[in-house]
Amino acid sequence: MSCPMPDALRTLALAACSTIAACGSGAAPGSSAGAEPPALVEPLSTEHLDPRVRELVERELAAAREHPEEARSHGTLGLVYEANSMWEEAARSYANAAKLAPEERVWRLHHAIASRVLLPIDEVVALFAEVARAMPESAPAQEHYGSVLLEAGRAADALAPFRTATELAPEKPEGFVGMGAALLETGEAREAVRLLEHATALDPAYRHAHYLLGLAYRELGQEDLARLELALGVDGQKRHMSDVLAGELNRFSASVPARVQRAARLTESGDYERAVTVLERSIESAPRNVTLLNNLAAAYLNVGRKQEALDVLKQAEEIDPARSLTAINLSACYEALGFTRRAVEYADAAVARAPDYAPAYIARARVLLNAKRPEEAHEAARAAVQRAPRDLDSLRMLAWTARELGLQDETRAALATIVLVAPDDLTAQLELAELALESGDRAAAREALRIVRRLAPGDPKLEELQARLDRP
Repeated sequence: MSCPMPDALRTLALAACSTIAACGSGAAPGSSAGAEPPALVEPLSTEHLDPRVRELVERELAAAREHPEEARSHGTLGLVYEANSMWEEAARSYANAAKLAPEERVWRLHHAIASRVLLPIDEVVALFAEVARAMPESAPAQEHYGSVLLEAGRAADALAPFRTATELAPEKPEGFVGMGAALLETGEAREAVRLLEHATALDPAYRHAHYLLGLAYRELGQEDLARLELALGVDGQKRHMSDVLAGELNRFSASVPARVQRAARLTESGDYERAVTVLERSIESAPRNVTLLNNLAAAYLNVGRKQEALDVLKQAEEIDPARSLTAINLSACYEALGFTRRAVEYADAAVARAPDYAPAYIARARVLLNAKRPEEAHEAARAAVQRAPRDLDSLRMLAWTARELGLQDETRAALATIVLVAPDDLTAQLELAELALESGDRAAAREALRIVRRLAPGDPKLEELQARLDRP
């Protein structure tokens, strides 16, 4: 992952690395009471920067000049630079922060992260090894270390830090994905499958995990499963665990790619209005970016601005009329506006544009179900599950359409697969309990309610179903 850089910049980066290594604890080397603080890192030129990035840098530099002796001033500048991919400035700023406050080890972690794109891989490994030793209780530090070991071709060595990351943060998929990738490299595909299946259950939307799982299935000769997982992993990007500075990094994201990522995180957290604001500003810099237009349309729909969503999607359709995602969103938009026929047309177009893409069939099933065409909706839901048999959205749609048609056995089978993939899915467990009661299978209902009581002991539906179970 290292890239060429001018000798002058390489010298600066290496100097920063040596400063970090020298100050693992205690006072910074050569420091003394009253010593001049390190100079604040400023870009050589701001003319080439996005205007929003330039404004942000100038504002934070002015704030840092008020307290140049504080590690936080330098670290905040590092965050500004890192958030906008100004890696050399970020690395030097973090080196300054670590020198001033060596006990705040998070600056060392981010110095290594920024240096990752500046230095040869063997030097990057050495940096992260020091960070991992200094931060044994940090799951992000361990996961990053495993990642650079894997990148350096040391898959067997990467297993230990990845395993530590999973032990420190068992609720997060990134450590399990790293272990799965390392095991694939060492030829242990069967164990990789187990870990990657667990990772996709933790986060079904993590496409890179699906992609690796597809590779693992292929290694085992399970071609049907491999094809489906690889399809789910299309365009998937590897990600790293977030650390305590993640929120600040999001706040300082001012470039277009950075703002798109920030909007996605805001949407995931339910902050739709702020996501709209971020995306509207992004469109000003990239008015013909189809992915960005789709994201903005989805954000508009989230806040009820349906006509504006439709206008944006029409722009996206004009720019790239072959994009399945645009057709999916147009279908949802027309449905929200009450134009059912147009919604069905675009759902059909989404399937035609991407016949192996499960979300296109989910979109078709949804609009057909709402159009009171349950048989066709059920057929589309089955097609989605055929293409993505472990995808929770596909399985939920199959359960809904099967239930609508009174197909209890198929509904229960879909719900059972959901809880196999995601045992803590409360809705599926409640529906399984209700179906079991309807069919007279009291043992299955009792087991489902036992799990519900563990997941949500105060759920009102739980008491209703328990009362039905307790009746003679």
